[in-house]
Amino acid sequence: MTDEPERRKGKKAAFTLRTKSYKDGIRALATGISDRRTRVYQLAQEMRVRFARDLGGEENLSEQQHAVLGMAVENLLVVEALGNWIWQQKTLITKRRHVQPVVMERAKLCSAALGMLQALGLERRLPPPQKYVFPKAEPRRDPDAGAQ
Repeated sequence: MTDEPERRKGKKAAFTLRTKSYKDGIRALATGISDRRTRVYQLAQEMRVRFARDLGGEENLSEQQHAVLGMAVENLLVVEALGNWIWQQKTLITKRRHVQPVVMERAKLCSAALGMLQALGLERRLPPPQKYVFPKAEPRRDPDAGAQ
């Protein structure tokens, strides 16, 4: 695929190219989350570890919380990618003086991410205190009692 749009009359070709590169970016983001070699996967893991630490540690999360945390991280990465794409645009207003639909979709994704994070809890939790197991102490022998 070349970076130059096909030669067509009007501005439709440039808009088509922009849409395709946006879709390609979302596809790359989706495959990047699952491919451990990519920077996107590494960012997702860093974010997941930080969130888990704020929730009291990986070992203190239930399976349901792990699932919600995974969905929240993926959602936040998509929101961030959409935000970057939006800021690169010259205008967000269409010819009919409407806001680009991607802005509304990003707002919906932000709302969904907020709901997931609220389900996990927004406050920072400390991990439970460590329970140390000490060996049983042998009863003390009184040195004077043994001499008699």
